[in-house]
Amino acid sequence: MLQDDPNILTYYNKLFKRLEGRKNGPFKMGSLMNLRNNELTLYASFAILYERTHTSAEIVEFHEKFAKERGLETRVELYRKLKRYDAAIEDLTKILETTKSKPYRLMERGDLYVLTNRFDKAVDDYEAAKEIDNELLDIDEKILSAKQKMR
Repeated sequence: MLQDDPNILTYYNKLFKRLEGRKNGPFKMGSLMNLRNNELTLYASFAILYERTHTSAEIVEFHEKFAKERGLETRVELYRKLKRYDAAIEDLTKILETTKSKPYRLMERGDLYVLTNRFDKAVDDYEAAKEIDNELLDIDEKILSAKQKMR
């Protein structure tokens, strides 16, 4: 495809259209997950290019449009792929204000705090998640690891 059209933005638009077309076909759960992962990967590589070639206002507009189309949860995944951890934390904080599945979101935000070396906040989120659901996998190990890194 790229050799037929050297304009990279047009190339990405063609790929997005192909993905949209695939969404309308018959799927099994596994292929839906693969399609979602492919879409996130495509958006992440497109966002990297977009951020290199556009103004700050255009980049903010791009990510806002993505959040409206795909939801904040998906944008958190996109920001994680882009290694924009602070933006992902900001979106997770918004999600936590309205969601009922807090333990998993708290753990996710705690993981992002660890990636940004804010271990005290990570411990707070992990402990809050544990208070809600004591059966969470690896929560005690995460708490211990973050506390050790605080020293």
